[in-house]
Amino acid sequence: PNKKQFLKEAYRILKPGGKLIIADGFLIGKYENQNKIYKKFLHLWWEGWVVSDLFSTQSFISLSGKAGFHIVSMRNENKRTAISSFYFFLLSLGGWIIVWPIIFFRIRTSEFLMQTQACFFQWITRQLHLWKYTVVICEKPKKNTAES
Repeated sequence: PNKKQFLKEAYRILKPGGKLIIADGFLIGKYENQNKIYKKFLHLWWEGWVVSDLFSTQSFISLSGKAGFHIVSMRNENKRTAISSFYFFLLSLGGWIIVWPIIFFRIRTSEFLMQTQACFFQWITRQLHLWKYTVVICEKPKKNTAES
């Protein structure tokens, strides 16, 4: 959950010239600037998949730089992940049909409902352009030979 600490630790354990590759969802704008309904949609997604939050691209660039990383590339991979995202959405629609009887008869817990909601709202928030799937490659700078 502490993304700043994660980046600091990744920097610490990587060798000079080592790369950190992150493939994840990134908020397109600042979370604080989203309206209440969009925030609720994001939370319904995150809670079901046990995600504390997402980086915005701006905050990731800032925090990774403060940790000492140089960003080698940052690619939007939304097109490559669209089918998987849509598949989760379709599964959630089927899930809604069976989730209520399952919960009513106590066959599964409410976590099943949260996961169904998460699959649904990851697609909705994606369609609202609140986030994008991004692959980021960061590099820990090589040691300067003059320092050795």
